[in-house]
Amino acid sequence: MRKGLLFFPVLALAIAGCSTNDEFVDLSNSGSALLPENSVAFTNHTILTIGGETESPVALANFSRSASASYVNDACQLGMEEAPAVIPSDGIIVENELVIRNDNAYDNASIYVKPSGKLVVESDIAKIASITVLEGGQMYFSGKGIDGVKLLCYGDLYITSDDVIIAKDAIVKTAGNLTVDGSLNLKDGELYVGGDLTCTILNVDQTASWHKTTALHVMGNLTQVNAEKNKDVITFGNKTVACIEGVLWADNVDIVSESNVHVDCKLCVNQELNINSGTLNAGYIDMSASSSYATLDWAAKINLPAGGVADFANLDFNRDNINWGIMGTGNALINCVNLRIKSDKTIFHINPGYYLNYQKLYVGNSAENQYRLVGPGKAVEGNDIEIDTELINVEGVKINTPEGSNVCNPGFTIPDTDPEPEPDDDKIVIEIPDGIEDEWFLKADDFAIRVDGKYEESIKIEGGIESLDGVKITEENLKVTISGVGNLAANHEYTYEVWLWVSEETWKSFSDSQKAAWVSGDGNGTDITDLCKVTAPKGYVVRKNVYKGLSGHTDTPYIKVSIHITKEEI
Repeated sequence: MRKGLLFFPVLALAIAGCSTNDEFVDLSNSGSALLPENSVAFTNHTILTIGGETESPVALANFSRSASASYVNDACQLGMEEAPAVIPSDGIIVENELVIRNDNAYDNASIYVKPSGKLVVESDIAKIASITVLEGGQMYFSGKGIDGVKLLCYGDLYITSDDVIIAKDAIVKTAGNLTVDGSLNLKDGELYVGGDLTCTILNVDQTASWHKTTALHVMGNLTQVNAEKNKDVITFGNKTVACIEGVLWADNVDIVSESNVHVDCKLCVNQELNINSGTLNAGYIDMSASSSYATLDWAAKINLPAGGVADFANLDFNRDNINWGIMGTGNALINCVNLRIKSDKTIFHINPGYYLNYQKLYVGNSAENQYRLVGPGKAVEGNDIEIDTELINVEGVKINTPEGSNVCNPGFTIPDTDPEPEPDDDKIVIEIPDGIEDEWFLKADDFAIRVDGKYEESIKIEGGIESLDGVKITEENLKVTISGVGNLAANHEYTYEVWLWVSEETWKSFSDSQKAAWVSGDGNGTDITDLCKVTAPKGYVVRKNVYKGLSGHTDTPYIKVSIHITKEEI
């Protein structure tokens, strides 16, 4: 038996609307595009599902770095190096408190703040070469300019001034949260925040093209607070790159001048989003508040993951060279109440995998609904405008309610357009008696396929999914389903393997008799193969191996399932 992994269920935040929230958002993957819930899709066109299937396909974003590597900008690679184990002898060591009112006296100095130390800088930083604040140490900065210095803070960094400029190739990295009660300007430098970044105004800019790229990487949430309406803006400009791992909460955001912004979880804008010659990659765009407006202008690019959602109250297309892309393979959804298009003689470039829903359409200065959109290759007559997708106002497409780990993207549901297949005509189901009457939770991982006994590396999982977390089991018996078996080559044995790990909280809730039944076998687990039932269509030979027991140094309860499928030659 392999070494087990202890699974801790994650309680993610259920965030409604665009209200500011200063807690960290869980970024775990929660599914893949257009699959039954709790499923993984393989590149041999088969699907493995844990538990029962949903009534309609549910699209969930799987914003994995491996699946969208070409869309991730350089800022996402910016990290925090290891803290020095030894302080150089020529460094200035702060063990108690050091106050700097003018850094001229510290020309080219390297300052180290020990865990017991406190550094107070009341002037601009222009002469100091480097500052390292070790874990437990503190630094207070009340100046304005941070120029040319390398500042690494493993302790606490407090910025008390309301206008700060990081410039001249300065590198500022802090392991924790960073708050600026006013304006933060990043120009020709790097800023890494290991927690949340909070400010009123943020300008990420690059003043000279010959400088190295200005980059911002926030591991938590980027939150705009106390913003003055129609004035205070978070701006990314002039070929800069930014990577926000959590949620970007803001009233106003500008992405302009060839800047590239990657929001791994969610972009939530209450008032105005303007993209002009800039690129936005986002797991989910929430601009559903009635007061919000999104304007896409010259060469604007937006990329969503397969299964991603962009939800707008008001969406304006001001140019014809706007591009909507999809990261990965699958569908995504653009949903808007009011869609405004500047020209009535334009073909709009939207990946044909997009569903596009709108309630009201305005073209130029026209009245609402005087025009309508039609898909590519359609006859354009009268007031029709051609667009690069045919999935326009498809009935029954709806955004799901965000909950649980799907807070980074609610996903969307599409209607079943195909007739229901005959029962079990293209799927094989194994029912595993678990002896549990109440609902319980598991984690599935180590998905693999063997062909004629050998692991087949060429068959991969779509979207790079490594595990399915928090799978709720409510059926009388646990089910594992292999769909699409008609796509398998005949006269070859395909073995599907999966490990199912009982969550820690579920295990605690089991009765003593249930726990005893689970581990009633020998040290290699309990063989429950003969207790399991397989249902398969005609023309397939199916074998199975199912074990349950405890594994790993933490004695994690598991079920190991192997389903051997051979399609007979017709």
